[in-house]
Amino acid sequence: MKRLGIVVDVSYRGTLVTRAEAAPSLGDRVFTSDGEQIGRVERVFGPVSRPYVTVKPTSGKRRLLGVIGKELHLE
Repeated sequence: MKRLGIVVDVSYRGTLVTRAEAAPSLGDRVFTSDGEQIGRVERVFGPVSRPYVTVKPTSGKRRLLGVIGKELHLE
């Protein structure tokens, strides 16, 4: 798996804001370091060299605040 970046915040809409190392494609599947799918890339914004990415969680069951500071990966 390819490293996406670190989760920096949870938006008011319930998406994970991640500081990415490179811009992924919209709709890419996003995983935790354990290999569990956590969501999909919803939006890419900010500077081209280190963009921010919002990840829409696939389920509301996971406690989102617990993933702040964690590393996320792409398939």
